Amino acid sequence: MDLRNHLISDLGIKHNDSVFLFSGMKGIGLFEGGPEGVLEVFEDTLTNGIFFIPTFSYSWSDGKKFDPLVSPAPLMGVIASSSIGRDGYKRTSNPNFSVSFLTQGADNDSQIIPTTNDVFGKGSIFYNIYMCKPHTKVLLLGGVFNDCEYRSTFIHTAQQLENAWYRYLKTFNDPTGKSSSITQFVRYFSKEEYKEINGANPIIDVKFPITENFEMFSQDLEKLSLISKAKFRYSNSRIVTVKDTIEVFRKGLKKNMNYGLDETTFRL
Repeated sequence: MDLRNHLISDLGIKHNDSVFLFSGMKGIGLFEGGPEGVLEVFEDTLTNGIFFIPTFSYSWSDGKKFDPLVSPAPLMGVIASSSIGRDGYKRTSNPNFSVSFLTQGADNDSQIIPTTNDVFGKGSIFYNIYMCKPHTKVLLLGGVFNDCEYRSTFIHTAQQLENAWYRYLKTFNDPTGKSSSITQFVRYFSKEEYKEINGANPIIDVKFPITENFEMFSQDLEKLSLISKAKFRYSNSRIVTVKDTIEVFRKGLKKNMNYGLDETTFRL
């Protein structure tokens, strides 16, 4: 089965859907047209929708300047990288977590444009998609995130909205010396860092750096029948909506403040 049929017949993607794609060519294999060919299939399928692609560069985290027109996103894979500068695509200006997107047909993107310098919280593209396009389908294609059944960046929006204790809001300054800065909800990497931010040690004895694990979250999504799955080439494609991603994770945190943490984080 070809990719277009996989998207439509196997995964139920419609022409007016919004799709947020995390992808890898390894699980797809040889493909006519290469990564650009994959993009063309999505463009031809989502004729009245919005196509989102993560182009996270982590530029300011690495002390590098960021230019949305050219800064690469090597950790996001060749499909995502091929969207940078592609005709019709816009790329947000966040220097760590930029997103490329293509709007086609009757849909519009005015509501999802970021209105803040925060990465995951209110006003960010991830939050705006949650509020304005909650049924956006997060698609894992080509074997990405094979450490669990499902995870995606939208989890961090859920964590920030619930103020998960094991992350905090960190400021990253423009490495070029300009006064610009962004804020990002990040994991604690040391006990000293935690104490510096909070003025006290954690109320539970944990190991640093904080390690996350989303297998329990995946299992909760499975129990609720919120994951759509289908085999394509060398891996399973998986879909969960943005709404379900964020709301199930938020409920998990409300029940258990350690939701999303790896058990090896806790000292025996």
